[in-house]
Order: sequence, then structure tokens, then C-alpha cells
Amino acid sequence: MAKVKALILRIGGHHFFESAAIINDFLSATDTIEPVMSEDAAILASPDLATYDVCIYGGGFRLGDKDTFTEEQEKALLSFVNGGKGFVGTHGAAWYTMITGPILMGA
Repeated sequence: MAKVKALILRIGGHHFFESAAIINDFLSATDTIEPVMSEDAAILASPDLATYDVCIYGGGFRLGDKDTFTEEQEKALLSFVNGGKGFVGTHGAAWYTMITGPILMGA
């Protein structure tokens, strides 16, 4: 069985830069997941995104907040998820308006 290829976006605030390294080490210890870290959000709008099965991000963002992702990167991430790929958001911010989860789920 092929390994799940996980993109860990090591960007954003809320100390995710440090947490990403721990997540990478944890996932690297498995036989089923191949984690790859990136510090460049441009990967979201590149053809390389399609090579991943899941994107892990913990910086927290609101759709339309251009300080985190460009519109092109947001659209690519939404297409990634709507195409059947996974998104793991580790930032607990359910109180945000226009939170990412419902938008990714098509709500």
C-alpha cells in the first residue's frame, strides 16, 4: 500500500512553525505517512499540490484574509479539498466568522 503523502505548511502564526516540526517527526515515525514540510504557501497554487493526499496547517486563517494566502492559493486549497483530498487544521478558532471548515465542506 502506498504511503499517504502529507504536506505540512510550516507558515503562519500561533507557534505552528515550531509545532510543524514536531508533527513532521511524529508522522515520519510511521510506516504509512510520508510528511513533507514547506515554508512557502506558493505550493498551494502549484501543480505539486496534486501530489499530496492531505494538507496540514495550523496557523489559522479566514478566507479572504490576504495576509495569509492569496486568492489563487485559497481557490487551489478549496479545489484540493473539494476534489477529495484532506485538510487538517489544528488551530482552534471556531469563533471566527467565515471559518474555514464550513467553506471547505461546501456549506
